Amino acid sequence: MTKTITNFGLDLSSISASGEVRDFVIAGDTGAGFILEIKNEDNYYYNFVTNKFQAAQSDLEQSITGGGYSGSIKFPRVGDADEYNISLYAKPGTKHVTYNEARFADNSIDINSSTGSNSLMMKKVIYQYLDVTLTITPFSLSGNVECGSVSSDTVIIPRGKSKAKTNFSISCAVTTATKAYKLIKQPTQNDLFSYVSPVVGSAPVNIPGEDIYPAHTASGVIDSNVSSSTSVALTEDAAGAGVLVGDRITGFALEADNPIITVSSISGEDIVVSSAISVSSGVTVKFFKRKNYRWPVNNFVHLIKPGMFVQDGSNITSISDYLDVTTLNAGTVNEQKVVNEAVGASEPGGNIPVISEGIITTLAGNIILDSQQLLSFAGNTLKVGNYGPEGLLSVHGYNTEFTDVKATLTTITTTTTAAVNKSANVAIADRGGILNGSVVSGIGIDASAANPTISSGASSLDGAGTIVLSAVQTLEKNRTLTFAGSSTTVTVTGNVKVNKSGTASQTVNIDIDRFISIT
Repeated sequence: MTKTITNFGLDLSSISASGEVRDFVIAGDTGAGFILEIKNEDNYYYNFVTNKFQAAQSDLEQSITGGGYSGSIKFPRVGDADEYNISLYAKPGTKHVTYNEARFADNSIDINSSTGSNSLMMKKVIYQYLDVTLTITPFSLSGNVECGSVSSDTVIIPRGKSKAKTNFSISCAVTTATKAYKLIKQPTQNDLFSYVSPVVGSAPVNIPGEDIYPAHTASGVIDSNVSSSTSVALTEDAAGAGVLVGDRITGFALEADNPIITVSSISGEDIVVSSAISVSSGVTVKFFKRKNYRWPVNNFVHLIKPGMFVQDGSNITSISDYLDVTTLNAGTVNEQKVVNEAVGASEPGGNIPVISEGIITTLAGNIILDSQQLLSFAGNTLKVGNYGPEGLLSVHGYNTEFTDVKATLTTITTTTTAAVNKSANVAIADRGGILNGSVVSGIGIDASAANPTISSGASSLDGAGTIVLSAVQTLEKNRTLTFAGSSTTVTVTGNVKVNKSGTASQTVNIDIDRFISIT
């Protein structure tokens, strides 16, 4: 009577570079015979006696008793990534449970999720990876807060594993001598920003019913009669008048027969349009810039979700579902909403994902923005992501907790360059990084009421000069003064706990725009 192997129980998740021991159970009928063979990527065999890999062929040949056979495998520490191919053979008189196949999104077979086998052999695979690095760095999403000199910090974690609370310290500094930071609030973990960088395709993808020429944006006067020609001359420079390639042109004869005619090229006052038109000299024609909600991107469609920020230079939009709704009988008991078109925020558009070791590495497709974008949007590299630990998880797959996040301005000190006798005017050696309103302290400063502040003479100034304080002082030359409330350097500290790391080294940014202003 044929015996059956019903299950092979083994943790098939990735192994850390430091190695580990994993237990296994082969379940089935008593007397079911099997051979278990494990090979690494160098074709070395696992020896179940020595618990080491060796060049000579080796395996485990046993039979099941009492419903299952249990054992363990010791995976070694490695200096580079490794792959373990596991083959479980049913001996003559034994079979595997019926094969149940699973597939990845690219339609390739997922052998680890598949169960059973229709042959005597069942295969599995385990990958061993080097540790991954989470880099924490300061970052200005808008680019408006100068962060010229940057110091980052890193946390090293086994891939797909956890790491206990670890402290970090990062900083950034201005490189322009006349600029200074001011702290406007303390940061939190919600000021983290994680993003991917897809590249926009060469042309948008129209949505049925979308008005892609929504507004009149430029006008031009015809310089000379045009008769059934694609060449049109204006009385002024077309680009200077705001005309762009791709604009729709209206206001000419036979427009009803050619409802969508666009600008193909521009050269000074001369434009070329997509179809022949007829129009008289002196007629004012109108131009409408093309805008679209849906655009193709080269990657990361599987990661892009509704609500994510989209940065394109200084332009910041967001990812959004598209919904075109018509309301019938508005304001009556018979009011009804009819959905004309609904499109999800991101979709592959027929593209097949690129999968490596069971993980999607590349997936092109289309994204939808919450506002229409000009044709100049094509070809741009975007930042698409979100804030907080949720953003880091959705974009990079890191499950984290950030605590005790704090920003500190580096204290600025300088010296007096002349004695001060009962005056609010104080000459100092360097005003760099000091703002009006900063609090001044030091030996000799009269703080009988409160430490004085700077009334004028600082802010956007560098080098030696005179500052005016809110109260008169008497000070000696070469006295050291300390200025609080502004600085050229900000340091952010805190702790990070990694509940589960992602599949690759990544960077999480702390957006200094949200807690630092710059003068």
